[in-house]
Amino acid sequence: MNSPMDESARVESIDADTTATARSDVAGVELEGEIVLYDDGSHRLHRLNPTAATLWQCLDGSASLGEIATDIADVYQVDVTTVLPQIISLTQSFAAEGLLVGFEHPTDESTNGEERGSDVGPFIEEAPSPCMDPGGHLVGLRVSTVELARAARAVLAPALVEGVTAPPNVSVVETRAGAGRPIFFCYRSGWLVARARSLRRALSTAAVLLSSYDERVERGFVRVQSLVAVRDGRATLFIPESRNLLAMLVPRLHSTGWQVSELPWALLRPDAGSVIISPLSFEIDQAALESLPADRRETVPPEPGEYPVAAWVSAPLYELDTSTLAGRITQVAQGSPDLKRDAPLVFDTVRNMLQKATWRASAAFDAASLIRSANA
Repeated sequence: MNSPMDESARVESIDADTTATARSDVAGVELEGEIVLYDDGSHRLHRLNPTAATLWQCLDGSASLGEIATDIADVYQVDVTTVLPQIISLTQSFAAEGLLVGFEHPTDESTNGEERGSDVGPFIEEAPSPCMDPGGHLVGLRVSTVELARAARAVLAPALVEGVTAPPNVSVVETRAGAGRPIFFCYRSGWLVARARSLRRALSTAAVLLSSYDERVERGFVRVQSLVAVRDGRATLFIPESRNLLAMLVPRLHSTGWQVSELPWALLRPDAGSVIISPLSFEIDQAALESLPADRRETVPPEPGEYPVAAWVSAPLYELDTSTLAGRITQVAQGSPDLKRDAPLVFDTVRNMLQKATWRASAAFDAASLIRSANA
């Protein structure tokens, strides 16, 4: 295996006589002269401007960089001495990113979450396989008190499987705020999904999250990380980071007629780019759920169904240029859990969604600004 110093020297050795070949297993989509690439090995997205996109399409191993530079110079009627240094520099960048044959970055699939340490955070990392197998539903739930555990078992009784040891994947954590009032925070693998005032609401959210592990429900659809709000039969999607503002954002959205999905992503129909709100895919004890006390101030999630997307609400959090379709697709798609499964399908689905939705840029990253953008 080459050392980092050796690899750097190899990249820098690329010159006009080099014949480079783009990796055929890197998924890509061309959008208005730009290209968005997804590297399954590094799980990274790359956006290529028109110049880089042209070079990428020329790197088929049939010509040296000098020959490619000559061809490009002829097409654009420019001096080859100006083009060649750019071609070499871009090719070195592709090599440094592991996008060329012979320059692939090694991957270690055996590395687990504990070894990666701080990148994982305080929550248990999800396994790559769904938590529910085709033969029945395996429900994993982490709770903080005996009372919560007892209530959870009663509500989820029809789906529980005894004698199975598995890492928990949904947590309902009780804390106390104000004058001893309990507040329930519901998480799914590190994502704060709901801040509930009642155990009923927290367990209802947990049931939705556990249902989302059933790949039979989501097969054929694409997930992109976002907050989904529905009003008047149409959905608006907010950048994933908006979930950091749930405590302020959700009550304000609810007060102006919005209903907010409990999932930390939007489930998109590929051909239409519309949002799918799925019903529960497994049975729960509704009587046990209804027997728990509720809170009249809690919000109600959207009804199951299909909703066209009216807008994507962005915010000034990224260095990424979103003035082009390629830039916008990169921002929306970069957090999709389905990129590794089918990157071209993710690109096409996001493009279908964005072509029908309005791109709205919030002036600031706070609840009030995001809601003003959503209501624009």
